[in-house]
This record gives sequence, C-alpha cells and structure tokens, in this order.
Amino acid sequence: LRTANGDYVRIDYPGASSTEARGINDRGDVIGVFRLPGASDRGFFRDATGALTPFDVPGGTSSAWGINDDGVIVGEANVLPDRAFYGTLLGGFTRFSVSGDPDTTAYGINDLGDIVGYTAQMGEAGFLLRGSGDTLSYRCAGHTRFHDISNDGLIVGECWSGGPVHGLIGRFEPSSSSSAPEPGTLALLG
Repeated sequence: LRTANGDYVRIDYPGASSTEARGINDRGDVIGVFRLPGASDRGFFRDATGALTPFDVPGGTSSAWGINDDGVIVGEANVLPDRAFYGTLLGGFTRFSVSGDPDTTAYGINDLGDIVGYTAQMGEAGFLLRGSGDTLSYRCAGHTRFHDISNDGLIVGECWSGGPVHGLIGRFEPSSSSSAPEPGTLALLG
C-alpha cells in the first residue's frame, strides 16, 4: 500500500503489540492478524478507506491468511477441532477440516472459491478444496504447504523434509488411473 507520493501505508491495529497484514484483494481490502498485550491473536479486516474491523470465528479467536475479490476470508481459528475457516464479515464464518484432520489451516482462496492450505495429519500435506466441494491433497516431501491459488488454478507453496525448504508452483490434475489425486504440473523451485 502506497500513498500518491510513493510512501508505504502502515497498518497498526489500535493498542496492539503486533499487526500483520497477510492478504489483499483487487478492491484493496486487507486482512491479517493483530495481538493485544496478554491476549490471543485476532483477525482484522481493513477496507480500502482504511477502516479496521476486528473479527473472530465461532468458538474462538482467529488468524486471517487470505481474501478473494468477493470478500471471502480464509484462515485458522486458534482452537481445535476444525481450525480452518472461510466466510465473510456479514455472512459469518464456517470452520472446517480436511480429511477429518482437526488441525487444518486455510491459507489462500481464489475468486472461484477454491481454498488451499495444509493439513497436519501424518506430517503435513497441502490441500486444494475446490469450490465444487472436491478435495485433493498432496505431499511432495515430509511437509507440504500450499499458500495461495490464482484464479486459473496455479498453486504456490513450499515443501521440505529434514533439509532445505523448496518453493513449489503448479496445478493439480485428477489422476486418470486411480481415485487418488496426483499433481499435474507441480514443480519444485530452488
């Protein structure tokens, strides 16, 4: 965020000991997380005018990670089970899990409603929850996390297994030979 003269705009939630901006959509809406001294993380929404609105999810506080152009926010609740959430400020939030894993985190969402993140079940596996309700998961190493997804389905993330962390980029393609999902053109970077 820059002003007309090129300066960055600082976002500081009033009274917070820390504020992190984590996602932005094409309207300029920003989401993130803030922490008040001695309190848990809470999500915030900042509209294009600069107005800040805190929010929580049912049953707990939250950390927001992504927002799409429809204003749908994704992130993680700070309580188990079903840590991952999606929703809007006006419509409310829904918590969910992937493959029954209560320790699921949603990081990104595109304008089609496709959500990506990771599930901690048996290590960490990246997941793609399509707006249609189909779920695909993938592990390229001991740990895989999907961080964001473009409107045309390109996914970015990271993977590692006891060594360096590698970036990854690619699309998911359903397998034609079995019911198990397979990566289509996922590529390791670095």
